[in-house]
Amino acid sequence: MRSLVIKKVKAARQTRNLVQKELAHLIGEPIHKISLLENGKTKFIDAILLLKIADALEVPLSYFFLDSFSMINDSPDPVLMRLFYENAKLYKFYLDLSEDEL
Repeated sequence: MRSLVIKKVKAARQTRNLVQKELAHLIGEPIHKISLLENGKTKFIDAILLLKIADALEVPLSYFFLDSFSMINDSPDPVLMRLFYENAKLYKFYLDLSEDEL
């Protein structure tokens, strides 16, 4: 699963003709985070980072996880999608906070 996500992040970025530096700028993160992710050097995939990348590259979050093995009856794995749905809600909550609330 992890290697699929890594490949799909890189493919989506390249499809949009972006270099890592441009993607990092779009999501407001340092370039090393993109580099570490794409090179498989991170132990865990940061859900918030992945949400930012999905938003910047204009792909649904599910894009990074869907392949023939993660599909059940032509639908995404419901447990996996629920986990990322919950993370997405937390990210939206975070984005809605004002500077004073941070």
